[in-house]
Amino acid sequence: MPGCQVVVAKNGQIIYSKAFGYHAYDSLQRVRYDDLYDVASLTKVAATTLIAMKAYEEKKIRINDRLKSHMQLTRRATIRDITIKQLLVHASGLPAGMPVVPYLRYRAVPGLVCKEKDYFCRTKSKPYSLQVADSFYFNQRYINEIWKEVSTTRVSRKKTYRYSDLNFILLQQVLERRYKKSLDLLAMAQFYRPLGLRHIAFHPLSNFSPQQIVPTENDTRWRKQLVHGYVHDQTAALFGGVTGSAGLFSNAEDMAVLFQLLLNQGKYGGKTYLKSTTVSYFTSADHGNHRGLGFDKPDEKRQAAHARSAPTLSFGHTGFTGACIWADPKEQLVFVFLSNRIYPDARNRKIFNEKVRERTHQVVYNALNSYRFTLPELD
Repeated sequence: MPGCQVVVAKNGQIIYSKAFGYHAYDSLQRVRYDDLYDVASLTKVAATTLIAMKAYEEKKIRINDRLKSHMQLTRRATIRDITIKQLLVHASGLPAGMPVVPYLRYRAVPGLVCKEKDYFCRTKSKPYSLQVADSFYFNQRYINEIWKEVSTTRVSRKKTYRYSDLNFILLQQVLERRYKKSLDLLAMAQFYRPLGLRHIAFHPLSNFSPQQIVPTENDTRWRKQLVHGYVHDQTAALFGGVTGSAGLFSNAEDMAVLFQLLLNQGKYGGKTYLKSTTVSYFTSADHGNHRGLGFDKPDEKRQAAHARSAPTLSFGHTGFTGACIWADPKEQLVFVFLSNRIYPDARNRKIFNEKVRERTHQVVYNALNSYRFTLPELD
């Protein structure tokens, strides 16, 4: 990876915050602690799950509610009886992703003048209103086609664990309908702005210069450009940069604040954002499989990006771009690791093969209780 950010908080205080390396392998721009990374699936816990916790407290949703209670679905819809809980623990029986492959395989992107039924256009106009990347817009009319296919998608009868972005995109739909506001605005209003976070956002180019945003993949197949300031996740890109599964950009310190809020049982800076009972309920693994409600948990049977010493009480998540975040209530410890390991190619798996995140996290655990105070010798 060209560079990364690592933050460690212990007992409510950031004790380590450092940026390593560069934005790219050309070594021209060093990573700063306030640079923003595409955090990929950390969006699921740093935005969607937090809003779901708030909605649960406010009785806008119930965990066992079925989708048909919150979405306008026909009787033929196969997703009608999927519950909020099944979405949160990835036990809905749904496939891993949205039915968007035909759009991702489309290569003949027109120029400046586009026909009404083209998928993409180089200029923004009606109906090409969803920006995928620089000078690259998706025809919003096809969003309805995608949702029609989702509503009748095959749902497995076995409700075993299967990680799926579609789960959190459906949860996004429920939350946006209940609050009548988009996910990005909800996250900003309910958490980011009240917490005083300054380096976290969907659509980061609206508020930050490209020099403050770390690039991701050089997409030579679909977007035909370096993805820089636009979400890397293809589905999130088609939906204009905001989904329940991806789209958030942040620096490591702001991510640490969100998880410190959870370690504080819903309180931060003298203000209560969530009830302690809600935090305990969502971060526990008492919901039918190894997962919390929205949160990943340490599990001996699975390879997850956390230290071997992380206790089962821990909760967190990982991200495709090379990110992870873990909170340990026992040690009052928050660990954040952000990187762009997919630069310039998402096929780069060295961060997995070398277990970089796991080993870095373990270093933190090895250091616990290692400090020995000694008085200076007097002459």
